[in-house]
Amino acid sequence: MNINRLRSSVRRGAWRGFWLGALCWAWGVQAQPAQVVQLPEVVVTATRVNTPLEDVVRDVTVLGREEIEASGASTLVELLGRLPGVVGVGDARLYIRGAEARMTAVYVDGVRVDRQDALTPGGGAPWDVLPLDDVERIEVLRGTASSLYGSDGMGGVVRIITTPTTGEGNSTRASLGVGAWQQQAASVSVRRQLEQTQVGVAVSTEHHDGYDQRPDLQHTPANLAQRRQQAHAYWQWGQPDAGGRLTLGVRQGLTRQASVKVNYLNVAPWSADGTGTNFWVTQILNQWHVEWAQQDATQGTRVALNQATLDFGDTYPSSARAFKGITSTLSAQRQGQAEWGQWHAGYEGKQDRYQTQPWDYNPAVNAVRHQHALFGGLGLPLGLAQAQLDARYDTSSADTSVLTGSVSAGMPVAGWQWRGTLGSGYRLPTMSQRFSIYGSASVRPEKSVSAELSAERGDVAQGHTTVTLYQQRFDDLILDLSSNSSCANGSFCATNVERAQVDGWTLVHRQAWGAWLGALSMDGMVASNKSGGNQGKDLNLRPRLSWQASLQRQWAAVNASVDYQHVGRRFDDAANTKPLAAYGVWKLGVSGVLSPHWRWRLNVDNLTDATYETFKDYAAPGRRWSMHLVWQGG
Repeated sequence: MNINRLRSSVRRGAWRGFWLGALCWAWGVQAQPAQVVQLPEVVVTATRVNTPLEDVVRDVTVLGREEIEASGASTLVELLGRLPGVVGVGDARLYIRGAEARMTAVYVDGVRVDRQDALTPGGGAPWDVLPLDDVERIEVLRGTASSLYGSDGMGGVVRIITTPTTGEGNSTRASLGVGAWQQQAASVSVRRQLEQTQVGVAVSTEHHDGYDQRPDLQHTPANLAQRRQQAHAYWQWGQPDAGGRLTLGVRQGLTRQASVKVNYLNVAPWSADGTGTNFWVTQILNQWHVEWAQQDATQGTRVALNQATLDFGDTYPSSARAFKGITSTLSAQRQGQAEWGQWHAGYEGKQDRYQTQPWDYNPAVNAVRHQHALFGGLGLPLGLAQAQLDARYDTSSADTSVLTGSVSAGMPVAGWQWRGTLGSGYRLPTMSQRFSIYGSASVRPEKSVSAELSAERGDVAQGHTTVTLYQQRFDDLILDLSSNSSCANGSFCATNVERAQVDGWTLVHRQAWGAWLGALSMDGMVASNKSGGNQGKDLNLRPRLSWQASLQRQWAAVNASVDYQHVGRRFDDAANTKPLAAYGVWKLGVSGVLSPHWRWRLNVDNLTDATYETFKDYAAPGRRWSMHLVWQGG
């Protein structure tokens, strides 16, 4: 018997037994009735401390559970890619204000997750294995945030929250879904309150047969299937404002995706004989976190320890590949309120471990890197104006020390609320860029300087308008160049070669007319290389113009919406030799209430069955529909 296979089966059985037992226990608990407490909406991402949304001077979008469900999105990239200033490509890439996809720091319940390469050059978040079904809210911060979160936060931050942070009470939610491509989906989440203790369990699964992503190749089966599974459990004791709250949480996410092997050394259609070979890619994200938080009217303390482990494996025809990235973080933060404003200060320690099995001509890698950081911030009320100052000093066992900072301010002028931010950012080389045969000790961290200015006025009833201008400059961008022979591999070596700059603007207008609600957002962007052989060329996959319009109408127990998204012309390569045509996609959503506990939702994506590409030679999905039935109660 294969010992590794036996161990894998035992591990899967243990996980499934744990989740089933936890779900049954949470459902069967005799809970104490509790009054649901509605607290003012606060955000954490923009300042690292709880801040009322109206006091935030950074560009932040908050999505709640109702908005996530109403979107009908099946993936996080699809959901976030429809936000102003954000471009989503496929299921695994997200560009915030033109910054590289790897320059966005992503947290799930406070746990940072990152791929550290694993076949995604430059690293970045494993978007295709992150949760969506049990997400309570999402906070998206646009613009550099390294002075708050260190490496990875050059372009922005996405905080995904599944564990409730406010409110009390019991809730149960279950949903069933069907759709195109033989889609089948189901999810259950249970939360119970027992005096000072709150527990929750959520599980979900989805499977579909997919579609032919490479119609230019002959491969069997033509449709590429996908399966996603998520499981999450948490336990909380106490209250932050009454002696403190302790939170323990665990999560596991699994994605299994069919893919096609192609030979990229040949010319189109890539394989010399026009055929491809299917194989399976499996990603498993395990994470756990422990947090203690205490907060009263004037001060607070937060201590957290967490870990995220991403296992990547496939059945690649020539040689199966296996990668593992482990990120462990310890953080401690203290905040307080003084006469002159709010302050916070803290420490963060992080360990990255990167492991790969040998495959083809690539040797095994087992590398560790340690990072330590001190950070602090001040929130200053200045009459009608507000200011936020942040600074952070990071050291690394394998890289140079970096000091980053930012200053933000907001004030009303002539009926408009003005906000501005100036900040610096950086991103460390990934573990592969530093320690693999493609890496080098001479690779320097990527750095950035960004500035933004925005103005907003009005409300939804009379018309709410926001205009934002921004500029981001990136230095020492890291690329893997086939012509570079400075690493052990002799080619495709990571090196600092380029400077780039992004100049952009965003316009958002929302207005209500009785039972109608309309919204229009437009993004203009010039993202270009400023050095090297591609000087003056557009950065790949960034459209110069994109816009989205939506119209929503409420009739008693039924809500209907129609959206149109236009993505302009862009290029699939840095040399701008592979253009991707502009396209537009219509989306229809209808939802309704059947009873106090039951509701339904129907979504149709790509209503007109438009043909387009998000990557060169990879077909995008055609028209697809999904139907969900949801039950929610105490």
